[in-house]
Amino acid sequence: MGISCFCLLLAGIGCSKPELKVAPADGAVTFSNTPLGGARVAIVPEKGPVALCITGPDGKFKVSSVPVGPVRIAVSVDVSADDSSDFAKGVSQRPSTDAEAQAYLKKASELQKQMMDKAKSGKKEKPIQIVPAKYGKVDTSGLNFTVKENGDNHFKIAL
Repeated sequence: MGISCFCLLLAGIGCSKPELKVAPADGAVTFSNTPLGGARVAIVPEKGPVALCITGPDGKFKVSSVPVGPVRIAVSVDVSADDSSDFAKGVSQRPSTDAEAQAYLKKASELQKQMMDKAKSGKKEKPIQIVPAKYGKVDTSGLNFTVKENGDNHFKIAL
């Protein structure tokens, strides 16, 4: 089950603006047909607050309130690795087979754990992206959806 994320909506006091309509949304993020756990998902509406969440191990996420209308989405996953490692050199290349994707994501998970352990110890390393950098920005991700007030707001995000 994905990790729920919550969005804070700020209401203007004394404003005559119409109330912002919101709806719940959920989805799943995959990379090379494999669920992408631990990914940061930013849902950016045309108007209103941004919703931020992290996918669960199954790649799923859930947001309780997203402004209705067009949204753009960015997805990123950082890991830390020695710049000379083979994995660090190959992170910008998309796996071409399911077996490569499984190995890639397993290694990414190991590197995330190492990064967390090093963060606890105070050591810092330069983070690297395990998905192509274009998905980390709403302007380049190409991930555009529409949140419907009374509709199915399930977003399948295939990277």
